[in-house]
Amino acid sequence: MKYAYENNIPVVYRGAGTGLAGGATCKYGGIMLSVMRMNRIFPVDHKNQTITCEPGALLLDVQAAAAAEGLFYPPDPGEKTASIGGNVITNAGGMKAVRYGLTRDFVRCIEAVLPDGSIMNFSSNVVKNTTGYDIKDLVIGSEGTLCILTQVTLKLLPAPTCSCTLVMPFGSLEECADMVPEVLALPFIPTAIEFLERELIDIVERNLGKLLPVRQGEAVLIVMYDASSRQELDSAVEAAAEAALAHGAIDCCIANTPERAASVWAVRGGILEGMKADSVAQEECDVVVPRACIAEYVKAAKRIALSHGIRVEPCGHCGDGNIHTEMLRGPEMSDEEWKSATHASLTELYALFFWYGMRYAYKHKTYDYRSFSNSLYGRTRPVMSNLYEICYLIMIGTASAAAFATGGSTIQTLSGLPYWLCTLIVGAFIFVIALYGTSMVRKCASTLSVLILIGLVLVLVPNIIAQWPAIADAIGRLAGGEMPTISKANGSFGSALWMAVLYFFFQLASVSVMYQHMEPVTDVKQINRAAIGMFVCNFAAMELSIIGLLAVAYVADLATASVPMLVLVQNGVGAGVLTPIISILIILGSISTAVNMISGIVTRCVNAVERGRKNDAERMKGHLARNAVFTLIFTFIAFAIAQFGLMAVVKQGYAYLGYAALITLFIPFVLHAIITRGREI
Repeated sequence: MKYAYENNIPVVYRGAGTGLAGGATCKYGGIMLSVMRMNRIFPVDHKNQTITCEPGALLLDVQAAAAAEGLFYPPDPGEKTASIGGNVITNAGGMKAVRYGLTRDFVRCIEAVLPDGSIMNFSSNVVKNTTGYDIKDLVIGSEGTLCILTQVTLKLLPAPTCSCTLVMPFGSLEECADMVPEVLALPFIPTAIEFLERELIDIVERNLGKLLPVRQGEAVLIVMYDASSRQELDSAVEAAAEAALAHGAIDCCIANTPERAASVWAVRGGILEGMKADSVAQEECDVVVPRACIAEYVKAAKRIALSHGIRVEPCGHCGDGNIHTEMLRGPEMSDEEWKSATHASLTELYALFFWYGMRYAYKHKTYDYRSFSNSLYGRTRPVMSNLYEICYLIMIGTASAAAFATGGSTIQTLSGLPYWLCTLIVGAFIFVIALYGTSMVRKCASTLSVLILIGLVLVLVPNIIAQWPAIADAIGRLAGGEMPTISKANGSFGSALWMAVLYFFFQLASVSVMYQHMEPVTDVKQINRAAIGMFVCNFAAMELSIIGLLAVAYVADLATASVPMLVLVQNGVGAGVLTPIISILIILGSISTAVNMISGIVTRCVNAVERGRKNDAERMKGHLARNAVFTLIFTFIAFAIAQFGLMAVVKQGYAYLGYAALITLFIPFVLHAIITRGREI
């Protein structure tokens, strides 16, 4: 900041990039300053009921950290993967603003860097602060124009113990809007008040299959109440229902079970996705109007838009008058659609399947492999999803066990410790990383991948150069039909080709591991870059490894070696230095592989258990314990299977997994792409 200040360079402050207004773009050039690596969340201060975090921390992670301590961070904008820094500088609200207020109401103090590079603290962690001007409130909502946030302390509340949702259908939008002040006049403050017109409900039901439990009415009012006791909640619900029926509501549906409430909010939460499916392109315009003017504004917006050939579907938080005016483009193909179609022409099959699956997971918000398969397989999901469940269990039993065995064998070679103890050490590392969920797995996997790629280059390139004569000789012997020491197969091309294809199917089984990492993605272009990056990095690592191993393909020690790569290094240059390096890389690679796979099935199992919980707070209660139990179970399974040894696991399990992936992934993916012509991505 100081450098930019002294040289008159514009600086744009960027968080998670989820905003729809284009504020985090360098329109006039300059420096794009991302704070997403500043994402630490510090322990909850129970005495002051506050939580302190850095600006790159995601809203959902802050809410989860509070919920884990029995507390509640109320601001609830629609985009849960937004950064806290972005929430603060935009003064985000959301559906619960009618009861709890905006982000401004929950910011205690701010640490920030000023344009000249100096650091300043605004306010302090106290309830009452009367020491002069409260500059903190000037910073909140400033859209990043005054300073760069580096740390924020947020107020928390005790978590509500019970909640209920009411759906009130009305014959017209005017009647629905007129009900809002009546709800607010009751002695019970609602948590959320939302309105939906029937046309918008039909869009969601038609395109997403999410059904609102109320069929009547041209518009519905959705009212949610939180309470600390069942008696208080019942009183609020009864008063609101009586008021609705007295003011023209056709009915008043009380969604008093977690399942019914979830179905209501699923429709409300699926609006944006439903409109995307129902139109070629969308443009959102957010406005805030007096509550008494909601119906008037909605009608005027529709009239103006239709005069220009644009369809408008408004919805919003009528408790605070915040209306989302969604403008939907007609059937003409957009530039972005054309770009997406060209991406579908990627010819590299392996990369394509990762890309296709990630795009599908991103679009349909299916972040565990079970929800993904249920969505992809459609009507065949009772059979195909269960078949893929078996496929994934085979992968846990083979690929994860092989990773355990690889890491354990490497430690055994280095240390001389018993094999079972070495695999147990590997399992302990895997358990600790996987225990803390997808976010920790994502960070560890990213870091380990970079280290492994760099290490492979440092180890393999010198050995390839030094042992090139042996590599050239091995290529000549292979061309003559002489198979390597480790292989018992014949030298026919057809047999070799089928083994390669089967290995492709085996690798394909791991695509589902990627879906759990799609939740933070905010842009399709990120997926495209990730798919290409994965292909390039995997291809480079694979080719380096294959070329390097050719140097020892006919070395007798290879037949009995637990880890072939160690044979290469031990017979090559700089063995004293490079052997420990490659050993560490193999161990890290094993941990990274097993962690991702175990995390995938743990996420699926935990989501299945928590699906019946009525809200995020209830889901977070005991979440870590459930995560720990499932992580322990599947880590132990992989550990137990690994005791058969690496070669046994590879020889017995990889082929079975390849055939399973052919049936459950390859064929369905191809058919899905052909039938839908890529529309689903």
